[in-house]
Amino acid sequence: MQPVPDIGQQWPEQGGVNAGLMRGENGKPDYFLIVASDDTGKISSIEWGGYKTETPGAHHEFDGMENTIALLRTETKHPAAEWATSLIIEGHNDFYLPSRRELALLYANVPEQFEGVWHWSSTQ
Repeated sequence: MQPVPDIGQQWPEQGGVNAGLMRGENGKPDYFLIVASDDTGKISSIEWGGYKTETPGAHHEFDGMENTIALLRTETKHPAAEWATSLIIEGHNDFYLPSRRELALLYANVPEQFEGVWHWSSTQ
């Protein structure tokens, strides 16, 4: 088993940079956040979608995967969520839009991975 790289370092075969350990919500296990480090994981402009529409299950503060799944289960189009879940980087296809708190931790730990523009979260 390979060692966990320092925060901000490339994590070989994991699809990007180690952005830190996220606390699991409501007894779920803690997990590492990975930021895609190549251009495949970046898009200059995309709509969030579902404006003025409340999506049940997309209000998690900590769980971006659950939010993203909820967004994709609706009949309303959510282009940003669709794009994120379509990514395949280094064989990983488990990318999603981060929750509000995941995004805050990502930016706090690896700000160099973010351009000075707005970033979508999955939290409504």
